[in-house]
Amino acid sequence: MKLPRMSFGHLPKPAFMCTKEKGRVHYIPTARHAARKITAGLLSLLGTAAFSCSVLAASMCQTFLPCIGLLILGILLCIVAYCQYAKAWTRIEIPKLHYRKPSISSITEKEYLSLLRRLRFLSPGMYCHQVNRKIFICEGTKENLRKILAKRADKKNGTILIQELDLDAIRRGQLETETVYQDVFQLPTAMKECVKNSLKTSCRQEKMVSSPWLDRDHGPVPQEVIYTHIPGVRQEKSPMDVSLLSIYTEAYIQAFKASIERVVVSRIVNKEGICLLVSPLGVVKGLSDEALHAVKILSKTAFLQAVESLAMEAVLPENKSKLPITIVLVDPDSVAPLRSVDTNVMFSSRESLSFSDFVPSDSSWCRVI
Repeated sequence: MKLPRMSFGHLPKPAFMCTKEKGRVHYIPTARHAARKITAGLLSLLGTAAFSCSVLAASMCQTFLPCIGLLILGILLCIVAYCQYAKAWTRIEIPKLHYRKPSISSITEKEYLSLLRRLRFLSPGMYCHQVNRKIFICEGTKENLRKILAKRADKKNGTILIQELDLDAIRRGQLETETVYQDVFQLPTAMKECVKNSLKTSCRQEKMVSSPWLDRDHGPVPQEVIYTHIPGVRQEKSPMDVSLLSIYTEAYIQAFKASIERVVVSRIVNKEGICLLVSPLGVVKGLSDEALHAVKILSKTAFLQAVESLAMEAVLPENKSKLPITIVLVDPDSVAPLRSVDTNVMFSSRESLSFSDFVPSDSSWCRVI
């Protein structure tokens, strides 16, 4: 039985450029492809120009020595151009800008503002990440909240509210530690009590607990509420201690990841993206003015570092990795929660924000299922 012969003439040629030298095949790097064409083209133009000048010198000027010199120069340039195109001696490489992760040497307001300046400024109170343009952060003023929540009327609207609770104290039946921003938003009483009862009866020591929003008839409410533990609540350290920064940052990162995982992809989520509402974490009540200011700097610095980690290092689910994510920092006591650490509003009130206040005024509110 005769086997069919294989003809190498019908095989496709290799897609990589190569040159043979002493019987060996050398593959030319991709970075040299553009350089070989550009340089060979320039040398060919110079050779053609030398030929033209030699013809001009011979016909009009009748100078034979310059004519012969230009002719030889043109031939040499054409030979060098051919060798350059065939072997790609030169290469052109555009160096990529290496993004350096910001580092913090101390917990001060100056360091916090330096982190904020690394973000891309879009409008007053609105920023996005320099590299990952899908990550946005904005100040949670009433006007911004009204604009963001007005577009999210669906039940699966992609909005997650991040709250903090002393989860360990609730599990053990101890006195809870309260924070300044624990009651920024008005939540249904039944929802909070349901979370506390489940913590007392559950045997699992989870660091985060989620609860769906029960009453959806009063404004564009979030899809779910994520309760996270209070960072640094039992750490006997100074707020200026740099070691606390990693604890606060990790609390923000875990809360962001858990919130994104809880989002259900829907029509509104595909159109508007994911929205996370969060207040400064770990700002415990009962501190002096100086200590309160230091803890706010610590918490907001950790917030920016967590946003950096979410943009550059976090591995998100595949169906949500390309969705825009807007993280809203809500601080009712501050005029500009992002641009200033502790610029208090005049005549500030301690009343909690109600989601019914964010109903669009130009149209009647209707709930979409």
